[in-house]
Amino acid sequence: MSYRDIQCGLVTKEWIGKSIKLAGWVDRIREVGGVTFILLRDQTGISQLVCESTEMIELAHKLHHEDVISIDGTVRERKQKDKNESMETGEIEIPVSFLSVLNSCTKLPFQIQKSQEVDENLRMKYRYLDIRNPRMHNNFVVRHKLLQTTRNYFSDLGFLEIETPYLGKSTPEGARDFLVPSRINQGKYYALTQSPQLYKEMLMAGGVDKYFQICRCFRDEDFRLDRQPEFTQIDMEMAFVDEDDLHEVIEGLMKKVVKNCIGAEIETPFSVISYEDAMRTYGTDKPDLRFDLPIKTISQMFLNPEYKAFYIAASDRKTIAAINISKDIAQYSRKQSDQLIEQCKMDEVAFYFVKNKENGIGLNFLTQEDKKLIADELKSEPGDSIIFAIGSGYQVFEALGRARSVVGKEILNKNEELKNSFRFTWVNKFPLFLWNEDKNSLDSVQHPFTLPKMDQYIKNIDTEPLDIESCSSDLVLNGFELGSGGIRIVDAELQKQIFEKVGVSAQDIDEQFDYLFNALSSGAPPEAGFALGVDRIAMLLTHSASLRDVIAFPKNTRGASPLTKEPSEITKEQHKEVFGE
Repeated sequence: MSYRDIQCGLVTKEWIGKSIKLAGWVDRIREVGGVTFILLRDQTGISQLVCESTEMIELAHKLHHEDVISIDGTVRERKQKDKNESMETGEIEIPVSFLSVLNSCTKLPFQIQKSQEVDENLRMKYRYLDIRNPRMHNNFVVRHKLLQTTRNYFSDLGFLEIETPYLGKSTPEGARDFLVPSRINQGKYYALTQSPQLYKEMLMAGGVDKYFQICRCFRDEDFRLDRQPEFTQIDMEMAFVDEDDLHEVIEGLMKKVVKNCIGAEIETPFSVISYEDAMRTYGTDKPDLRFDLPIKTISQMFLNPEYKAFYIAASDRKTIAAINISKDIAQYSRKQSDQLIEQCKMDEVAFYFVKNKENGIGLNFLTQEDKKLIADELKSEPGDSIIFAIGSGYQVFEALGRARSVVGKEILNKNEELKNSFRFTWVNKFPLFLWNEDKNSLDSVQHPFTLPKMDQYIKNIDTEPLDIESCSSDLVLNGFELGSGGIRIVDAELQKQIFEKVGVSAQDIDEQFDYLFNALSSGAPPEAGFALGVDRIAMLLTHSASLRDVIAFPKNTRGASPLTKEPSEITKEQHKEVFGE
């Protein structure tokens, strides 16, 4: 039996005068002048049905929202006054000659059209209903186009799509692993792979020149707006390339993705900013460049002994920095300025929120000359507001970065075109290591397989390891890190040294990574690679509120599924079978 001749949203005026079968969900029912109208919906859109005969009207009155029905009818043109230009099918309607209920919907926890207005856990409990919302459905259309574009792009460039294992070996680096007990090898465990990093390095050693895959990754980490315990990556690796080659390939992919998914054009090459400049100018290594609110360091302007706390801080080599907020962006009351400071405060960072008045910046201890110099440096005009921050090192920039983000949201909310724009940038020259105060040891900033700048490494590894930069970069879009990558270490001895520096014991190095060292010692080529977050890209392309809106069946903020109720307990029999107890 054929339920339909075409999908609901595809019926155009070319069908006028033709018999048609349609099937879908009852979106809405309305009565006008003794005629009953049914809006029939499927994933392509809506067609308007008209019930005019007594029999069809009676059947329509028995319908519920979201009933699944099929109909027969003949397509006709709507009257001119009834045409709806906002609908793809707004020029036609279908008088119903036959109507059959294929399945009834007897209860709805929320209206489909308003699903995004209800509590998110309720949406997730009834996810199959939430997905019927056209806004949600469009998210998955965009995601589909993203994945198809990726496959076609890399295939056209000669990459091979190769799958790597999900069940791997737990290693003492990265985030926490999800562990899977082995029934056959009792007492031993697999780890769900956090990324294909080691596997793709071995593929390069195996002579695979260009590799990619769209893979699932698993990390047992704390939840945030843009994180899930299982997520999807576009993973790629190339042999015999440098960082410029890598950037060119990724930029080409993003250009095609944005074009194919939402029909927009982006300019390449992307801008490049160093990690140091990003932190000092924007207070984050993930800067949102859609708005221009730079942080300015002005410590040198407070060296007058009469400037009290500011002078003491400047003399003590503390950092004094500021952000100017134009009067065209926002006018803050005392209460609003206090709320802003509360949102971005950090320990050991002092804030001062002042107005730039007609008689100058509202730090009354300043001379008029210095008020003007500081205003000029900050490009501040009377009526503007200024946030000053005093503290040590990057803390000041991070605190002002929070303020910049809060104010930036106000800018974007007032400018829809700016809000919907896409500003990509590369952030490079990351430090190779950072100091972990809790462990009292070095940590890798990205991961321990990243090649250091070798001239810096040779000079500083034994004396100033924190001064060494890595051959890596992040791709950032609108304040979110889309992915990271760079040049890999292919020298086995150098790789061992890096592991030792980040605190991996000699025993763990040998036991956990012997296969990697064997691969690197067997003639591994120079290589570079990158990993992009599919969920984050889809979230930004669809202007969604979180990753959960572009994942079909996500976990909530506690890592649980309100729909299927995992994680769940296992039976005693299952426990005994796996653990032998």
